[in-house]
Amino acid sequence: MKGSHHPPNDLSLNPSANPSIRDVLAHTALSRRTFLQSTVSAPVLASLGGLTMKGILASVDAAPIPPGNGFAGIGFESIPPNLVPLDDAVAVPPGYQAEILAAWGDPILPNAPPWIEEATQDAAAQAAQFGMHNDGMHFFPFPDPSSGNPGPSSEHGLLCVNHEYTQEEILHGPEGNRDPAPMTVAKARKSQAAHGVSVLEIRRADGRWAVLRESPLARRITGNTPARISGPAAGHALLQSRRFEITPEASIAHGFHDGRSALGTLNNCAHGHTPWGTFLTCEENWNSYFGVRAAEPGATDTPPPDPADIPPHHRRYGLNRNGSGYRWHEVDPRFDLGSNPLEPHLFGWVVEIDPLDPSKPPVKRTALGRFKHESAQPALTPDPSGSHPRLAFYMGDDERNEYLYKFVCHRPFNPANRAANADLLDDGTLYVASFTPQPGHRPGSFRGAWIPLLPDTDSVLDDPKDPGRKRKLRELDLFRSPSGEDRDVLARILIHTRQAGDAVGATMMDRPEWTALRTYFDPDLTPGAVPIYSARRPLEIYCSLTNNDLRGAIAEDPARSFNQPDGSTPAGSARPPVDPANPRPHNLFGHILRWREDGNDVTATGFDLRALWRQRHHPDPRRHRSLACL
Repeated sequence: MKGSHHPPNDLSLNPSANPSIRDVLAHTALSRRTFLQSTVSAPVLASLGGLTMKGILASVDAAPIPPGNGFAGIGFESIPPNLVPLDDAVAVPPGYQAEILAAWGDPILPNAPPWIEEATQDAAAQAAQFGMHNDGMHFFPFPDPSSGNPGPSSEHGLLCVNHEYTQEEILHGPEGNRDPAPMTVAKARKSQAAHGVSVLEIRRADGRWAVLRESPLARRITGNTPARISGPAAGHALLQSRRFEITPEASIAHGFHDGRSALGTLNNCAHGHTPWGTFLTCEENWNSYFGVRAAEPGATDTPPPDPADIPPHHRRYGLNRNGSGYRWHEVDPRFDLGSNPLEPHLFGWVVEIDPLDPSKPPVKRTALGRFKHESAQPALTPDPSGSHPRLAFYMGDDERNEYLYKFVCHRPFNPANRAANADLLDDGTLYVASFTPQPGHRPGSFRGAWIPLLPDTDSVLDDPKDPGRKRKLRELDLFRSPSGEDRDVLARILIHTRQAGDAVGATMMDRPEWTALRTYFDPDLTPGAVPIYSARRPLEIYCSLTNNDLRGAIAEDPARSFNQPDGSTPAGSARPPVDPANPRPHNLFGHILRWREDGNDVTATGFDLRALWRQRHHPDPRRHRSLACL
C-alpha cells in the first residue's frame, strides 16, 4: 500500500469505481482505533474474531479455504486471490494465526509514553513510539544459549522495521494537513518523527512473540536523527547543504553541513542486510517532502532568482514546486528548494544501521549510488584468488523507466572478523544493467551486461570534435570536475546516478523493486546467514517489476521515447518501446526477471536474463491480464 502523498509514479490498480482507502481516509475523521471499528464490516469482523476493545487486531484465525489450492511440497494450502476491491482483513492459510506484534503509536523505547487516543501525542512522543506504515524489515537473531548450541536463536533477537510514509489524516487527527487546514511546524515534526526505522527487541515465549519494551537496544531513527555520510562522495561540495538546529518550534540555520553529515532518513521502503549483521534501509520517494515555499505577503526579502524553476538535475528525480502533499517545505526551510537547493542530495541513499550498537549513527553509503532505492540484496560467491568470498548487492530504482544496479565490493567479505567489514560498502564499483536482444546461453534467455559507472566509462554521446569517438563520463558537463580529479568526478556520478545511467545507455525498466536470490536447502548453512553460491549452488537473482503504463505508448515527440542521455528527461515521463527485459506493453501488472551471472561470479560483467511471465486471459475482469505463472 502507498500513502496519499506517494508520488504519482504509482498507479491505482483497483479497476472498480469504489472509493479507495485514500478517499475514505481523506473524508473521514478517524483515529487508529475507530478506523478499525468503523471500516470493518460485520462479516469481516466475524471472520477476524480477534478485534479487541482497544481496536487492535490481536489475532486472526484462518478463514476456511477451499481444498485443492495448495502446491505440492509447499506444506500448506495457498490463499486464493482476493477479489474484493476494498477489504480490511488479514488472510492466512488454515492452521495459521496472525497476531499484532507492534502497531503504530505503541511505545517501544524505555519509558516511552503510551498511545494517546485520537492521535494527540506530540512529535517527542512519536519519536519514542513505533512509526507509521511499515515496509521492509529484517530479523537479527541473538545467539542461542540453549543446550550449548552456538547457532542463532529462532526465538530471540532484534527486528528492524522501515516506516515508509505517513497518513496525515490519521497522524494529526481529523484536521490533517490538507488545505485549507493550516500547516504548522508541530505537524511537520510529528510526521518526520513517524518516518524512519524502528529497532525492536522481540522474544517468543509459549508460542507467542512480544516486544521487550525496556530493551537497551530499542531504538528509533527518524527524519531528524543525525547521520553520517561516507564513501566516495563524502565531503563533496554538492552535499554541503544548509545546516539546521531542529527544535519543536523551528529549524534554526547554523551555517552549512561539511558534506559528511546529514539529518534523518525518509521514505524507507525496501531493505537489505549485510553478512556481518547490519540493516540496510533504502530511501525511496524522498522527493515527496521538498517544494518551493511561496513568498510571504509583504515580505521584503529578495527571493532566489526564479525559485519556481526547478533545475533539470532535480526534475530528473521528480522534484517539483509543490511536493506531494506533506507541505513540510511551507514551514521547515530545510525542505525549501528555493533557499536550500542542496538538501535533496542528502537523500536517495542506502543507509546502514548497526542494530547491536545504538550509539552508532546511521551511515549513508554513497558508493551504492543515489536514486529511489528499492532493496539491497546481498550475494556471495567464492573468490578464485583468495580464501574469502566476494560480495555484491543488487538494487532497483523504483520508478517507471529507471534502472537496475549492482554494487560489487572491492575487498572480500571476512566472515571471521566483523570489524574488518565495517566500511566494506565504501569501496567498490557501482554497475547499471543493459539488456540486449542477443540470445543467451540458455533457451529463452537474452544477454545482459553490467556497465561500470566510473569516470572513464564511455557514454553513448558522440564527441562533437571526433564523431567516431564516444565521450567519457568525466567529459560530460554534469560530471566534469574543475580539478580533473577522479574522486571529484566519481562523487558527481554517484550523486547524479540516474543521469549517469542515462549517459551510458542503461535499459529502462518497468519500476524495478525487490530483488531476491534463489534459495537452496543446506543443512550445514547457519540459519539466517548469507549463503555462498557456487557451481553446486548456482547463483540466480530475481527482481519484481511493478508496472509501467507508459511502456509501448507512442510518444508524440520521438525524443520522449527514451531517457535522454544528457539527463534532461523528467522522472517517469518517457514512453519506451517493449524490449526483452520489459516485454509487456501498457504493463499494469508488472512481471518478474531472473538472471544468472556468468561463471556464478558476482563480479562478472555479463549475464543471461529471462522474463518470467505469461499473458493471462481470464473471464473474470478482476483477474484478467495478471501474472499467470512463472
